[in-house]
Amino acid sequence: MPTARVKGTLLQALVESVQACLDNGKISSEELEVQVSAEALGLLEEKLQIIQWYPLEPYRELLDALWNLDGERRRSYMLRFGGDAAARLLEADTYRSFVDSAHGGGDRSLASLLKRTRVTVRLTDMLYDFVHVSVEHDEQRDRLQLLYESTEPFSEAMALATEGFLNQFTRSSVGSSLEGRMLEWQMERPSRHQLVYSLQLEPLLGEH
Repeated sequence: MPTARVKGTLLQALVESVQACLDNGKISSEELEVQVSAEALGLLEEKLQIIQWYPLEPYRELLDALWNLDGERRRSYMLRFGGDAAARLLEADTYRSFVDSAHGGGDRSLASLLKRTRVTVRLTDMLYDFVHVSVEHDEQRDRLQLLYESTEPFSEAMALATEGFLNQFTRSSVGSSLEGRMLEWQMERPSRHQLVYSLQLEPLLGEH
């Protein structure tokens, strides 16, 4: 089975966060060494390339350790981490064409939202080489769903960070809030193999 990989742009953001916690004393080297492998520790000294693929396991170890040691396993911590990662990516020239194509120019139609959501699918393909993502419109429940398949390698921290990433990416393309309500994807994990992120369409689209 091929080794799951993550793109350097995500790994770099994580390494910088871990290093910042080490530098300001929020976590100690001794604490970190207990929770991660030598390979993961080595990434803190490596010059990372944002467009290069890296093995997922060291990334997952570092993310889980960051959540355990600095985040104290708070859900809000990983949501914020994922949002910060999305904000960083939105500013990167490497993904500029994808970011620009996600902006709807004030168009709140379902067709426009589906188009923008498919941008996140293509972006996910660029960040993970093992996940399969599809978009569905659940008409009965009036919500949009992103179905992540082959997510066995995703830890809980990764799943929550993805939720935060989607929140920030959607808010950047649609607006931070509508009618006093924040735009938030809701994550469910029906099985180890699948993650489902749902976004309620009302009041996002109004009548549609």
